[in-house]
Parts: sequence; C-alpha cells; structure tokens
Amino acid sequence: MRRKEIKAVGAELYARCLALQWRMGVDRVIRYCECHPHGRAGGCWDGSGPWCCLPVRALTGLNEEQIEAVIAHELAHIRGSIAS
Repeated sequence: MRRKEIKAVGAELYARCLALQWRMGVDRVIRYCECHPHGRAGGCWDGSGPWCCLPVRALTGLNEEQIEAVIAHELAHIRGSIAS
C-alpha cells in the first residue's frame, strides 16, 4: 500500500481499539490505521510490530457494535499469531 492511503485512526476510534484489545487479552503494542484499499477488506500484519488496518469504506455507515466486530476480527488474527 502506498503511504498516502494509510493514516492513523482518530482519537475516539483509537480509544475503542485499545479498550477492545485489552478485553481480548492482547497486550502487545499495535499500530492502528485507517486505509483506503481498492477493496473493502482490512488487514493486519506483523512486520516491524503488529499493525491493524481498518478499511474506511467498510467502517462508514456501521453502528458501534458492527465497528467493534470488525476491530475484534482483526485483533483475533493478531492474537492468533501471538499464540502460534
């Protein structure tokens, strides 16, 4: 992805991500970002530390519970990579 397609999440979304991360028992430092991918999928990866990229298009129009489900899905990938 090109850098211009990725930016840090806003303070409110970041606080929500951290709260969910702690509830799920993920204690690593994770970089959360918003992305503008060509598709609607987000992703996570662990190159120089874990990243969680949340797709702006997929988050737009979702209610709070749905946004939390998207974040939890991505965090489950990170939690799974920690366990293996």
